[in-house]
Amino acid sequence: MMELYSDFLISSFGQTSATMLAQLLLGEVSHDQVTRFLRQEEDFSRTLWKLAKPLVRQIEQEDGALSVDDCVIPKPHSQENGVVEWHYDHTTGRTIRGICFITAFYGVTTPDQERLGVPVAGEVIVKKPVWDEKKQKSTMKSSITKNEHYRHMLAQCKANSVKFKYVLNDTWYTNPENMTFVVERLGKHFVMAIKENMSILICDESDIIQWKGKMRDLDIAEGQVREVYINGIDFPVYVSRHVFKNEDGSSGILYLCSDDSSLTANETLAIYQKRWPVEEFHKSLKQNASLGKSPASTPVCQIKHILCSFYGYIKLEKLKIIRKENHFAIRTKMYIAALNSGVAPCIAE
Repeated sequence: MMELYSDFLISSFGQTSATMLAQLLLGEVSHDQVTRFLRQEEDFSRTLWKLAKPLVRQIEQEDGALSVDDCVIPKPHSQENGVVEWHYDHTTGRTIRGICFITAFYGVTTPDQERLGVPVAGEVIVKKPVWDEKKQKSTMKSSITKNEHYRHMLAQCKANSVKFKYVLNDTWYTNPENMTFVVERLGKHFVMAIKENMSILICDESDIIQWKGKMRDLDIAEGQVREVYINGIDFPVYVSRHVFKNEDGSSGILYLCSDDSSLTANETLAIYQKRWPVEEFHKSLKQNASLGKSPASTPVCQIKHILCSFYGYIKLEKLKIIRKENHFAIRTKMYIAALNSGVAPCIAE
């Protein structure tokens, strides 16, 4: 049923309900069978790894990168139930009602510069009512923070013997505890974006503080790498400043940091750009794997649908390798084939 339902998600161009799948299969699989499947609870990350492992073993490289990021599926008209809750959405810069999940995404670049990637660990954020003494009322809160999920998923990836050299993330997950975890617990390197208001120190060889202040106030030229210290970390990090242009012509500044002292500023930026496939992953999930098209209203069914959508993405990535086409081109051909199957008999008549 997992195979069948995930195929349904990548071939559907409308709402993906149990009723629609049953109708599509002309009653060979009933609505109740699909519903029972969706109501079966799964260990999300464990099941995802089983589904992703064959492809990971096929594409993995020693210098692979693990990108950790979260995403919110908007559900403005759905009832809040612990899975559908209010979450901060980075893309809109505000809190919205929806389903939030966090993913560890494994990415590599082939010798011909093709980017391949697959989700190897993930969790859906589930909130429960917690009494707030200060506000004197019950509020919905997750028992596990996103940063705890971050460290747990990375530990899972190491336990599963995923080959990777760098951990990449945006400013949301850049903090001393995560940096220390990657270096000391995992034995890996990191390249992280840091906020311009993060406090940093510059010390001399005798560990005497020579300068302290905010990242934005550091005297650092574009393309230069400076060794600095961050409170809560026992080792130095190496920061660089990068100026970029937005689509509207405006410019912005990206600050990056890494524990790898051998990297130049350009190399640091090149490694961080390997994080881009996780954004493509979110886009493809939504547009090619029916991520937000389920009418399911119960938490278990909603989580199972997301897991199947992840599996649909993995199937598209396998086809991408075989056919040398991106997910959107593959889906377009599926759509044309579906139209042909309906139009051709009419023309013949």
